[in-house]
Amino acid sequence: AADGAGGGGRGLAELLAPAARRGGGAPPLLEDALSFALLAAAQFAVALSIAGANWVDEMPSLPAAAAIGLVSGTLCARWHPLPAALALCLAVGLAAAAGMTMHTMELADPLAGGGIAERWGELRGRMGDWLAALFGGGVSTDPLPFVLLLVFAVWLVPALAAWAVFRWRNAWLALLPGGFALLTNISYLPGKPAFWFVVFLFAAILLFARIHLLRTVRGWRGREVAAPPWISLQVLHAGAWFALALLAAAWLLPAGGGWAPASAAWSEAVRPFADRAAPFGQVFIGIDGKHAQLVHQFENALPLQGRVRLGEEPMYVVTAEAAGDAPLLRAGAFDRYGRGGWRLSGADRAEPPALTVEAARFGTPSTRASLRLPVAIEVRVEAPLSDRRLLTAGEPLASDVDAEFITGAAGADVIGLRPRRRAGSGARYSTVGTVSAAGAEALIRAGGDYPAWVRERYLQLPGGLPDRVRALAAEIAGDAGAPYVAAFQVERYLRNNYAYDLRVEDQPPRSDPVDHFLFGSRAGYFDHFASAMAVMLRAVGVPARVAVGFALGPSSFDEATRTYVLSEADSWAWPEVWFPGFGWVEFSPTPGRGALARPGPDAVPLAGPGAGLEELGLFDVIPDDELEAQMRALEEAGFAAGSPGAAADGGAGAPIPLAILGWLLAIAAAAAALTLAVRGAWAYPTRGLGPATARWAKVQRLSGWAGLGAPSHRTPFEAAGDLRRELETEQPVELLAGGFTRERYGPAQPRPGPDEPAAQRAGAVYVRLRNRLFRETLLRRLGLRRRPR
Repeated sequence: AADGAGGGGRGLAELLAPAARRGGGAPPLLEDALSFALLAAAQFAVALSIAGANWVDEMPSLPAAAAIGLVSGTLCARWHPLPAALALCLAVGLAAAAGMTMHTMELADPLAGGGIAERWGELRGRMGDWLAALFGGGVSTDPLPFVLLLVFAVWLVPALAAWAVFRWRNAWLALLPGGFALLTNISYLPGKPAFWFVVFLFAAILLFARIHLLRTVRGWRGREVAAPPWISLQVLHAGAWFALALLAAAWLLPAGGGWAPASAAWSEAVRPFADRAAPFGQVFIGIDGKHAQLVHQFENALPLQGRVRLGEEPMYVVTAEAAGDAPLLRAGAFDRYGRGGWRLSGADRAEPPALTVEAARFGTPSTRASLRLPVAIEVRVEAPLSDRRLLTAGEPLASDVDAEFITGAAGADVIGLRPRRRAGSGARYSTVGTVSAAGAEALIRAGGDYPAWVRERYLQLPGGLPDRVRALAAEIAGDAGAPYVAAFQVERYLRNNYAYDLRVEDQPPRSDPVDHFLFGSRAGYFDHFASAMAVMLRAVGVPARVAVGFALGPSSFDEATRTYVLSEADSWAWPEVWFPGFGWVEFSPTPGRGALARPGPDAVPLAGPGAGLEELGLFDVIPDDELEAQMRALEEAGFAAGSPGAAADGGAGAPIPLAILGWLLAIAAAAAALTLAVRGAWAYPTRGLGPATARWAKVQRLSGWAGLGAPSHRTPFEAAGDLRRELETEQPVELLAGGFTRERYGPAQPRPGPDEPAAQRAGAVYVRLRNRLFRETLLRRLGLRRRPR
């Protein structure tokens, strides 16, 4: 009877109580202070390491965020009931992260005022832009979302650690998240600084020893064994020497070198996860990655960022048909422009024509009709820009490896060439592409009768594009009647009026990168020049896009091997303009290299493979003063009258509904995370118990929350009867009490499977009773239900 009484009241309450209250009440203040000090040392080591990395300039004080997390986690860990404690703790973290981020954020318009309302509005706007880029496959160079997420994470890890120590006495849960964050941060830093990691390990070893001591002392109290005086300080003293000895031994042991096969196997194992995570890098471009990152590292996005560093390590070794050729090697192209840069939208895959490389060297009837010249190259991959792209000279036509076309909305819109098997380091392949051999006069006569797929895809501009960009484009294009003349004038204007610079500052928050380039910095590198020309041409109704890849030139040509050795320093971007009957034609508005020459109409021999490339001078570059002479010749020929067409706006950037959808998805994700956390916290105290015992334990806990808890002298069956009468329910609560009694005190028997009728019936009764008790608890907390006891 005594055992039964304990099962109904105080016994289960004791079983479900937090770890800090088990074994005779809360520990003394000194005990808590020692645990808090060790935990703070470990967590501040993490925060100071991340703060020292200086990821972005707008970062608030991360140690302060960690301190808020420690204090709020410690206080909430002692608060009951559990759902309210979790909700309060999460609210404190969100408020702290948002407030600290708003305090240090750089305003898009400093003259608009720096009050709370203005800062909150800008935080919402910039997060909305970022979410639109995240869910829309776009790019973002705004560092603010990273700041907000990092500050919240730095708050969350100490808060979780404090909760684990003071509520659950779990050192692993307290230290593993912080250790993972610390090691991840160090892995990105040059030189791998280890000071804060040593501090973290020292505090972690002592905290492990202390948690183990507290668990041992709790066991002694259960057996009424007195703990020796000052045992906590003695254990800390011994643990400190042990930690120092362990760290010294680890420091002195020789480090083994990396084993190449194991490294390769690991890379192959994590590749599916890395591929899935790669697109998320597009929305974190504004972060200083600490390691050198390829300027054109993304297959489907081209962010317009500030300063870049171009490496000198070989990436490709290319053999062209003739050593004097200097074509642009295309890796990909982008069609949709927005505030963060360019992206490839709506791409499809298509089978290339059944052509061998040898046959493609002669061209096809289609390429000959459009005056496009086939150019073959051979490539040896050293360290690829992307192992999912093949380099081609111009528009892809054929390759000697199994590959497929990447196309736009129309099958004729070939964007790039994708191998079916990855073209990683050591791969070799040959490709044939086509470049336009049309002369200036032929392009002028092409006119502006564009098919629907060209107009819909390649005249798009964001609705937020500043009017002064459109006005400048119209002014520079002038009254040119032919799209080619407009393109020629914009190309010349950019080459003559803007400086080439790899170290430009990042654009201000929420600003348009092309507008900032044209009217703010007035300097940039190939990405900025190509983007400015494409946007300006679109603004006057000329379809254009941006292509990226490499430029072959004398600096990369190896006379000994007659090959081009390409590194990131040879990276290039250029605009391509579409002309009816001729397809995509390259332009070169960047002053870092000469402009591309156009062959005359009588100098286009297309009879054989690679015929007359050097004689044509197709890839020759011409000095800027010759551009002036060409422009005067065009004007004298009467090609500067008329208008190339009104500006077209193929669609706005991220529409308001998309931003709203992003916020809703973020709220849903936060709700899902909170639900998982609550469910985990709800199930955690009954881990390891049998199903019947766990159900009865949960019923006892809910009864206590609803003010219907059974006194300690009542047996489980008596407690079940009392609960049924209080709730005025027909549910057989005694069924749960009987299951608990048999499982706890009866002979050992195999546990019934979840599909057996008895288990299903007990589960159904528990669910209905649980829902009723939750409702009673809510009504009681709101003051809407009082039950006299």
